[in-house]
Amino acid sequence: MVSLEPGTKYTVEVYATKDGQKSGPATVEFTTDVDAPRDLTASDIQRDSATLTWRPPRSQLSGYTLSFTAGDGDEPTVREVVLSPTSSSYIMTDLSGSTEYSVTLQAVAEDRLSPPLTTTFTTSSRLHRHPRDCSQVLVNGEGSSGLHTLTNSAPYELRVDLRDGGETAYAQYSSFTIAEPRARYRIYVGNYSGSAGKRNFSAT
Repeated sequence: MVSLEPGTKYTVEVYATKDGQKSGPATVEFTTDVDAPRDLTASDIQRDSATLTWRPPRSQLSGYTLSFTAGDGDEPTVREVVLSPTSSSYIMTDLSGSTEYSVTLQAVAEDRLSPPLTTTFTTSSRLHRHPRDCSQVLVNGEGSSGLHTLTNSAPYELRVDLRDGGETAYAQYSSFTIAEPRARYRIYVGNYSGSAGKRNFSAT
């Protein structure tokens, strides 16, 4: 028998025939295996989270089991969650940075499980995987070297806001870069605008 549906119960009856007569049936029932989900992928991997996506199997499901382990020591961390049959994604949270995770996904049809589908990924060591400004670089703990890399990867601006009692002023520079380590991370700013007094300068 070919071209059967996965995860489906079939009833088969066999008859013997002779001279136009037919015997009573010999009956057998069987259920085909549950097929596995497909294309399990980890994306948007951060220091403490990651998104898992997959394509559903053809079988009629009652749900999924998703388990993941972290570490390869004597006591690896293991977690398991049960998902609805309509799920096709899951956001993993409360992860540890710079850690490899192994993920196993299985489809469930009543009391039967599909073959496992697996993937692995490693979380980022940084809170902001792609920092967009200086504050995110500093939160990542990258210091001056990170600021040098950031400000030399694209055009950046610098704004300084000043307050003295009820008086305020600001200085904004449309050009802002930090030099390499051998230049002692010298700061270069230019193209001033604002109310704090015009000046372009460099400093260490």
